[in-house]
Amino acid sequence: MRDFIRQIQDLRKEAKLLVTDKINVTYVLNTELAKVIEKFSDEIKQKVLAINLVSGNCLKIDKA
Repeated sequence: MRDFIRQIQDLRKEAKLLVTDKINVTYVLNTELAKVIEKFSDEIKQKVLAINLVSGNCLKIDKA
């Protein structure tokens, strides 16, 4: 989970988003990640200020 959160935070930094900006997260779904997201989705959303966590074909963020 920490690595996933770090990757999202790195994308936030690259996008030059403010710490307070809310985001939507699209991630590549695999079995291990699915288990982590299912178990910790609320915590992940809180830590990265995400409105949505959605599976897709690449890890990306969009300002909400």
